[in-house]
Amino acid sequence: MHPVPRVFRRYLVFAAAIVFVAVCGLEGLKAWNGRVTPEKVAAGKILFEHQWRIADSLCGGGDGLGPVFNARSCAACHFQGGLGGSSGNEFNVTSFEVISEGERIQAGVVHASATSPREQERKSQVTAIFPKTVRRSIIQNTSTMSDCAPGRSQSTIRESIEIDDPVIFQELNSPALFGVGLIDELSNLSISLHGQKRFANVMASELTGDLSGNRLGIVNTVNRNIGKFGWKGQFSTLEEFVASACAMEIGLTNQLHAQQKPKQYEADPNAAMDMTREQLHDLVCFVRSIPRPVQILPKEPVGQFRAERGEAIFGQIGCTDCHVESLGGIEQIYSDFHLYNLEPIQPSVSQGGGYSDGEAEKQFEFDRSHPHPDQWQTPPLWGVADSAPYFHDGQSPTLRSAILRHQGQAKSSSKQFSKLSTYDQACLLAFLKTLRAPQFSAKSFPQP
Repeated sequence: MHPVPRVFRRYLVFAAAIVFVAVCGLEGLKAWNGRVTPEKVAAGKILFEHQWRIADSLCGGGDGLGPVFNARSCAACHFQGGLGGSSGNEFNVTSFEVISEGERIQAGVVHASATSPREQERKSQVTAIFPKTVRRSIIQNTSTMSDCAPGRSQSTIRESIEIDDPVIFQELNSPALFGVGLIDELSNLSISLHGQKRFANVMASELTGDLSGNRLGIVNTVNRNIGKFGWKGQFSTLEEFVASACAMEIGLTNQLHAQQKPKQYEADPNAAMDMTREQLHDLVCFVRSIPRPVQILPKEPVGQFRAERGEAIFGQIGCTDCHVESLGGIEQIYSDFHLYNLEPIQPSVSQGGGYSDGEAEKQFEFDRSHPHPDQWQTPPLWGVADSAPYFHDGQSPTLRSAILRHQGQAKSSSKQFSKLSTYDQACLLAFLKTLRAPQFSAKSFPQP
């Protein structure tokens, strides 16, 4: 019996790993399906729409709403295009990141509301906790004077002052929750394999001298799993995402996340439970059940032709490098769940400061556990026609403005879009407008 060559043994091991991960993912899906019942979905829908109050009767002894919060219900920020959708800029959340060289990046939220005026948070409180630093240095310039005797020179001494502000404030728009149950089952392997395929394609292009394509992104790894939820992929599971939203946005302490201490921007370890494990599970069951978006093509032939042409152009100009049409067996998801710099990296806050991509990498290499402040995860485009405004901060009101705003690692696609004819640009936009929010009906969710 001949021994199996080493190269084939490697392929066999790789194939076995794929089968193992696929089976594990299938078993995980079966386990969740066994725990999701119509009764739990109905109970979760009540919690999703409930207007929470101080000492709420649903909290079972906890303090209920707050003491600091951004909304009184989940539905208050997730309604556009149907229950579970995104929201307008009036519901944006003010987040901040603290950058201190040699230390971990800290992140938090300045809550918009509080149960008491004395607990109301403000940006000025954050900057007081993390103040600016002033760095003074003496710079001596020596220059040889042409009219001086040989060997003589003139020196000038000046003081340089740099002011470093460690706090970066950013506005975050509420993401749509359509189809998140499918995303929760998306395996690490599916995301990683696409990333490896893109890496190989980019390397092959660059070896031929073609440097014009979109740049590569990265994944955010959370507890050895790829983050799929949150604008920076900071949550790897839907349960973690929902539990954090309950604590951070409404002030509901649960078994996974505690509510925040007012003005201290950290979790309160002594907070009483506002949600039981069963309530959290019911809420996750409902969010998992929110339908996935669908593509709705125009009925008239001309409209269909324009949309189909726009879809082809969408791929030709490289949009599908990041907005992948199919991933892990999920069709029309249009995301790779990688993080990218979508805009030019912002100048540093030091006087006269600024940095290139390479310098930015050096600045943040001490904390690889946290994404760069300018990195954002590719959002799924399904339902994009009904989820304006766009980008993480909601500052792009239209699809066209969102495309043109891609001036970072995806600027190649944005540049190619700008060069398209007016007709082809309209076709691409027509295609995106076919990616509609799910069509809700009275039977979309079980009734309590």
